Amino acid sequence: MGLLGRVAGSASRRIFSSAVAEAKYPTLLHVDAFTKAAFSGNPAAVCLLDDKAEEKWMLNVARNQNLSETAFVRPTCSAQLEGDAGAPAKGETFELRWFTPSVEVDLCGHATLAAAHALFSRPHGRESDVLRFATRSGELQAVQRAEGLIELDFPASPPTPLRQSVGPSPEEVAAALRLPVEVIEVVGASDDLLVVVPDAAIVRAVTPDLGLISRLPYRGVIVTAAAGSQHPYHFSSRFFAPAVGIAEDSVTGSAHCTLAPYWGAVLGKRIMRAVQLSERSGDMELELDGPLDTDDTAGGQPGDAAGGGAAAGSTCAAEPVSPAAKSALPSEAPAQDSSMSRVQKLGHLEPRLDEEPLKRPPRPHSRSGASQNSLAAVTAAAVAAVGSRGRVRIRGHAVTTMEGRLLVFPPRPQPVVSRFC
Repeated sequence: MGLLGRVAGSASRRIFSSAVAEAKYPTLLHVDAFTKAAFSGNPAAVCLLDDKAEEKWMLNVARNQNLSETAFVRPTCSAQLEGDAGAPAKGETFELRWFTPSVEVDLCGHATLAAAHALFSRPHGRESDVLRFATRSGELQAVQRAEGLIELDFPASPPTPLRQSVGPSPEEVAAALRLPVEVIEVVGASDDLLVVVPDAAIVRAVTPDLGLISRLPYRGVIVTAAAGSQHPYHFSSRFFAPAVGIAEDSVTGSAHCTLAPYWGAVLGKRIMRAVQLSERSGDMELELDGPLDTDDTAGGQPGDAAGGGAAAGSTCAAEPVSPAAKSALPSEAPAQDSSMSRVQKLGHLEPRLDEEPLKRPPRPHSRSGASQNSLAAVTAAAVAAVGSRGRVRIRGHAVTTMEGRLLVFPPRPQPVVSRFC
């Protein structure tokens, strides 16, 4: 290409860039949530809108991104949101919607964190360190903390015990997870089915039958275990949701609205650190509003039951893998230490030692009548753990990996006109 051609090409690019800026096409970002390191955590697309857009258009954008979630954010009037307990509303306000490649969902933690990070990272900053989102799950708040940490305030969703003869049997759940029935404990459900296994090695190694998982009457299935005391986390998990188009989610904030009350009740903790052992991995800090039991011992190490060791008969304590559990693992599965050390190398949350204890109920470990009573005690304690507000605070970091313009204007939804007006 000659000099004239290069000059003409450069001028064309400038004109095109200027036209994009003048047209105010939607800004589109890719953000890795629940991590400090790029290309780990859970990626989400964030589309920043100036006005309302058609639902079909948003779903098409989400399909084109082909990520587990795409968040659509637009500014709203602060008068549309009310403050807590009648207090004046604080912070900037936005509408927030989440789409998988196939459906709109009611709640998504990592895409909310990604949206908050995208807004806080705008070149001119924000007027407030508090963002308020109007969503299908009610009002959510995001607060910017020190060193890039973002705190989300989400509705808690404690698990409810499954009634006998209602819902899937333990054998059906074990078959869907391809695990021996002896190593699973079907605790209960919210929107998701919560399944506890003895240790993190099983969590990391599970290879479920996604077809069977998708037939269960839940959004997804959470598989979880306590972490060992030598690790900077209290529990680990993975999340499978093929019914909503996500084979496995990398790091799932909304699932921790169920996990936090459960593990808070079992471990006797208000503040916990959690890791999700997907291929990309990521972590977060969780805080409950439940009442304190001042007779319990404060502190303790991650993986301990409130610093006092495991509850009697607990399958959740850090202990050697049982023969039944070993049979559930592929022969090449790494030890629990390996599954955690890979996460630690990503440089996620620093350990906090200011946890305060909650009253801890007995941990069920069989399917006898006594076990059903213990399950009821655990789930009742999980409800109490979230306190009167019924909320969970989720804290994490995020990293922007891409930013550009979506060169398609969103069509505005058509107003509904009554024939009787």
